[in-house]
Amino acid sequence: MPMLTRVDVVLTTDAECVSLTITDNGCGFDVEPGIEQQNKGLGLLIMQERLRTVEGSLRIESRLLVGTSVIARVRRMQ
Repeated sequence: MPMLTRVDVVLTTDAECVSLTITDNGCGFDVEPGIEQQNKGLGLLIMQERLRTVEGSLRIESRLLVGTSVIARVRRMQ
């Protein structure tokens, strides 16, 4: 199993939204079962629920033995 050796955190903003992307090169996981069925804890589910309350979105991209990216997006308040 690969060791986590790098985490990148990128915050971007434009006229419409703010995006936070967190990427690592860890072991990754299978996202197919869905966040709700992950048995590793409630962290991703809670993040998804909090983003929904502000009409945001959460996207998870992960590949086994490669790493994971978590992308949170929220519309900017006017």
